[in-house]
Amino acid sequence: MTEQIVQSNLRESFVIMKLTALLTALALSASPAIAQDIVVECAVALYGTLIDAETSNVVDSHKEDSSIVFSIDVKNKTLAADQNPPEAVEIRDGQVIYKDRQDGGTFNMTIKFNPPGELLGTGGEILILDGKEYNVISRMTGNCRRANQ
Repeated sequence: MTEQIVQSNLRESFVIMKLTALLTALALSASPAIAQDIVVECAVALYGTLIDAETSNVVDSHKEDSSIVFSIDVKNKTLAADQNPPEAVEIRDGQVIYKDRQDGGTFNMTIKFNPPGELLGTGGEILILDGKEYNVISRMTGNCRRANQ
C-alpha cells in the first residue's frame, strides 16, 4: 500500500513538473499584437520523463498534445504566449531562440518564424520528493504556421 501511495505521489509530482515545464515554455508572455508582431500558431507535443537519479530507471513518462499561439515582437526581441509578460529572446536567421535557467532547471526553445516552421524545445530539472532525487526531462516538438495572415 505504501508503494502505491509513493507511486501515486510520484505521478502527481511528475504531472506538476510536466506542467511546470510547459508553463515555463508558455511563460513567454502575452502582449496585444501590434504592427511589428509576428503571430504563429504551433501544434506541439510535449514529452516528459521522470527518471530515478540513483538507478537511472524511468519511473514515468507522458506525452501531451497542445496548440500554442506565440506573438514575436521582432523590434523589441520578445516572445509572448497566453497572459504572461513578454520575455526577452534572441532573434537570428528567421528564428526565435529562448533560453531559461532558473531554480536548478533549464529550458531552451527555438521557433522558426520566417518562414514559419519547426518548434523545438528541451528542458531538465531535478526534483526531490520525500528525500529521493529524480531527474525530470522534457522535450517539446511542433510545427508552426503564420496566424495573422
